[in-house]
Amino acid sequence: MYKILRPSVLLPRGPVNLSEQLLPISIVRSIASSSSSSSSVSPPPAEIEATCLCCVVSGVSGDLAEELGDVLLAMGAQSVVVQEHRPPGAPEQEIYDDGAGHLWDLCDLLAYFPLEADVDGTLAVALDCLGLGTGPLPEEAGVVQQQHGGGGGGGGGGGGIRYRVEAVANEAWVDQIKASYVPQRICEDLWVVPEWSEPADPAATNIILQPGVAFGTGEHPTTRLCLGELRRLGVAGRLRGAEVCDYGCGSGVLALAALKYGARMAVGTDIDSLAVKAAQRNAALNGFQPPVFIAVQVPEIQEAFRGQFGDFFVATDQQWAMIGATKKGD
Repeated sequence: MYKILRPSVLLPRGPVNLSEQLLPISIVRSIASSSSSSSSVSPPPAEIEATCLCCVVSGVSGDLAEELGDVLLAMGAQSVVVQEHRPPGAPEQEIYDDGAGHLWDLCDLLAYFPLEADVDGTLAVALDCLGLGTGPLPEEAGVVQQQHGGGGGGGGGGGGIRYRVEAVANEAWVDQIKASYVPQRICEDLWVVPEWSEPADPAATNIILQPGVAFGTGEHPTTRLCLGELRRLGVAGRLRGAEVCDYGCGSGVLALAALKYGARMAVGTDIDSLAVKAAQRNAALNGFQPPVFIAVQVPEIQEAFRGQFGDFFVATDQQWAMIGATKKGD
């Protein structure tokens, strides 16, 4: 059994990519349904790249788990789950709906954060916000004192709470992705093909992708329109030797299409670190390596184009980025 805490109305203090907010729901279900023990959280297999950090806080009272979960949501956690803390072989604690919304006497809290988050620091600040400080917690705070002694796997015993932090991927979600994505025929001789599929037409221009958290799988009309235009330019020879910038690259599919149609080099940029990693991985699947293809986050784009442009101006927010530059004279 588990409970998904309500989203906080407070704005997160840390960076959050709002486009990823639906992802943790499926992560939550796969982890929580596999076992009621916190040991159900396992590192992702080597072939599946981690998508987030999971902080597992073990053996706290239901009241503390709910309060701590709300604070972590307000500080940038993408989602939070509370489930019963039950040692192996112990009976399940039954909870009856009396209108009071009780949780279990002892709970495990699973909080999911972006990969770049400082989870240890966030948890320390959250404990401070609850007035628990950084020392050992009293019994009335709901911590099982005999289970102290520090956490493992990158976590610790901060504030007397036993916790650990792990990079995780949702394997069930990845299986669903594989089942739902099939080769996409963009036009007569251009296809977007998931890496686990065989190209329907090996002689066509096939862009191999690993569909995932990044936008750009060939299904959206805007992506298909842009791919069709790149094909038109490529067939006309207008991309031959060109240098291309894929602004908001997502999966990198447009930059990869430009390269396949004759561009000399392409730079992909995005505000989302996961998108940058996805674009780099997809470029490798298609045989493109630096300096032919480079993917960077927006603030780093000036390094990629320093030779051609100067006077860079870069401004970013959670969902947008603005870049200005002056082209250097020949």
